[in-house]
Amino acid sequence: MIIEASIVVEAPPTVVFRFYEQLDHLRYVSAERRREWCKAHDQRIDVGREYEVHINQGRHSIMLRVRTVRIDRDRCIEDEFLNWPLKGARHVQSFDAHEDGRFTTVHELNHWEPPWYAKPTVKKHEWEQTRFFEEKLANGKRVIEAVYAVRGDDAFTRSVVEEARAVGVDPVIDDDG
Repeated sequence: MIIEASIVVEAPPTVVFRFYEQLDHLRYVSAERRREWCKAHDQRIDVGREYEVHINQGRHSIMLRVRTVRIDRDRCIEDEFLNWPLKGARHVQSFDAHEDGRFTTVHELNHWEPPWYAKPTVKKHEWEQTRFFEEKLANGKRVIEAVYAVRGDDAFTRSVVEEARAVGVDPVIDDDG
């Protein structure tokens, strides 16, 4: 199964990358019906670093272990999922500049081969999962553009939490998840 989503953000790739390299961003981009967060605060991704992502979707709740396997600064982040049910899945987020670097296309690619017994259920809900990723990107765009409008090229040089609060954006998920 492959889920892809893209959005154009009015900010340079450097700023967009800085937003997404901070794990606190999950609290701000989470879809309304699929809440995702990382309990660690002020943590940045790094190649080889593992972290936990908590997901609540409907009646289901799960903790996923994720490891960042590749970072091309200001261009790409690639993660792999380490535990069931997404073990082996890949998440690639790329940042492509255009219009003289004033805009960035953020593209998400999620690739997962579900076990044979889950394929019919997964296929049935593929459109919903795609919608969740589109909503996450739209939420990210809103936060990035709001902070960038105030802070300019210095946006996201410190905590996502502090910078988002400074422009009146609250996290979708509170500190307790």
